Amino acid sequence: MYANATSKDEENFVLCTIPELESLKQCSTIGRLLPELEKILHYELETNPTSEATKNLEKNLAILDKEYQEEIPKIVDDYQQEYPSWIREKLPKAEEQYKKLVNWSDDIDNPGKEFRQAIKELREKYYDDRENCLKVEWERTQQQLKNGKCCRDRASELKKRAEQEFDNFKKYKDTINNWFKELDKIYKQAEVLLDQENYKALYAYRLEFDSILCEVKQLKSDESKRRRQPGTEVKDHEWLKSMLTKYLQNYCLRTYEYFHWQKNWIELIEQEDKAATNYRDFKKSRAEDFVREAQDVELPEDDGCNDQPPARYQDTVAI
Repeated sequence: MYANATSKDEENFVLCTIPELESLKQCSTIGRLLPELEKILHYELETNPTSEATKNLEKNLAILDKEYQEEIPKIVDDYQQEYPSWIREKLPKAEEQYKKLVNWSDDIDNPGKEFRQAIKELREKYYDDRENCLKVEWERTQQQLKNGKCCRDRASELKKRAEQEFDNFKKYKDTINNWFKELDKIYKQAEVLLDQENYKALYAYRLEFDSILCEVKQLKSDESKRRRQPGTEVKDHEWLKSMLTKYLQNYCLRTYEYFHWQKNWIELIEQEDKAATNYRDFKKSRAEDFVREAQDVELPEDDGCNDQPPARYQDTVAI
């Protein structure tokens, strides 16, 4: 996954490893993960109650618990209610429309085998391949972004992306309905072209319809002659529930990861500020104190000496 990362990127990634996070990943369910995060929160509320990181963790865990207890059941129930209409009405309608599109564009001379092949190659070469290239480039830049940031910024970005991925699945019902709307739109656009005998465009619409129908076909379990992508599952309400909980669990882990590095960042700021203050305070009075002390120097009567600094500087010298 990180094969293309620079050595510096890899070093930063290793430095961002959290042993506690690896332990949390061992929680088999989100129902086990959330209580573990609550334990961490309780400890932080006792030891660092005023910390900004602790306050953010408390707020985020409240949101995550609500998503798990209330939002996911509501979304799954809503999805389950609409699911039968997709299977009984909209999917059969889409399949029937596709059969008509195939009949309209499979004529020997209209648009013809060669035209169909050329149109198909055009789509694959200049549209499918281009889309894949853009996707790969996007994923590459995402990886560079993750590896190039400090641990806190990286964790913040991962938390945002985990939240976005979870929100996308919360709206999955809308995605399916939009697919059916798009199928109806494509079918109507293609139907007009039949009277115009524009068979090239008809075949192009057929390919577009086919690609969306492949996604919609995953709603039901029975196989047909139409292809389905390998490794796909039946996207019923149980599938949606499993995906929602999976992505919410990832959201929980990313929330903790961000809390850890935010807390670490605050501690580093405090340490740096303390060190800077000590240095500035010492430097501010150093010359005056030194000159004054120099005037009190007396030669020892014996060969011994006292190497201990004045009491007021002992802590500074130790630092």
